[in-house]
Amino acid sequence: MEDLSLGYIYMVGVASPESPEKYPQLKDDSVYFDKVLGGGDRTWSAVNVADKQICWALMIQVGFRNDAKD
Repeated sequence: MEDLSLGYIYMVGVASPESPEKYPQLKDDSVYFDKVLGGGDRTWSAVNVADKQICWALMIQVGFRNDAKD
């Protein structure tokens, strides 16, 4: 069996319905996608979806592909 390194941890979720007064993009029929590239190994993203909800994701790079054992 091959030994492979774990390259990324990806965590996703959906927030409860939010107030359009607090988050005006929820009033619009368009989808807004925001991504924040961290200075290191982390990236955050969020996108508004139906029913005034916001989907979010956190990606953490924990290794590199070439770290896999031969």
